[in-house]
Amino acid sequence: MKRFLTLLLLLLLFLVGCQSESATNDNGGSGGAVEQVGEGVAQVGSAAPAFTLTTDRGERLTLESLRGGPVVLNFWATWCPPCRLEMPELQALYEEWQPKGLTMIGVEVDSSGNLAESANFLAEAGVTFPVTRDLGAKLEGAYLLRNALPTTVIIDGEGNVAYIHSGAITQPFLNDKLIELGF
Repeated sequence: MKRFLTLLLLLLLFLVGCQSESATNDNGGSGGAVEQVGEGVAQVGSAAPAFTLTTDRGERLTLESLRGGPVVLNFWATWCPPCRLEMPELQALYEEWQPKGLTMIGVEVDSSGNLAESANFLAEAGVTFPVTRDLGAKLEGAYLLRNALPTTVIIDGEGNVAYIHSGAITQPFLNDKLIELGF
């Protein structure tokens, strides 16, 4: 019985994800940053809240500038075990779909503010898609409705929220979801 409860608890943690902690400090560096977020809250079928952010590559992106193709926002933190599990899955999806016009942006909502820790996490996972840091919890407030990590949001080419998933996600599942949504 004890083993069953332990397995059930681990499964629940994996499915639900980690509770998000708002970031409060920054140790500097060029990890990118969320600059501005528009009014509203992400809801499937509604316009996605506008945003302006800078990626770890120094690219300044707005939701408006990304129109025309699907956008995947993935909210994660270094301390979140399900986030660590899904990062290679997201990288595989990015490698497959980026040539087809997909934009993927990793959004770090880590409270540690430690840029070196974040860089190590991304390097270990082999991440090549753009990442930004949401140290002021601006994007988190508009997109993390369940306050759980990881959370993945798909925005269609017209800027509407097409899908929201809380908890770890796999590359095959997300691939099927993009096809189902007509991308």
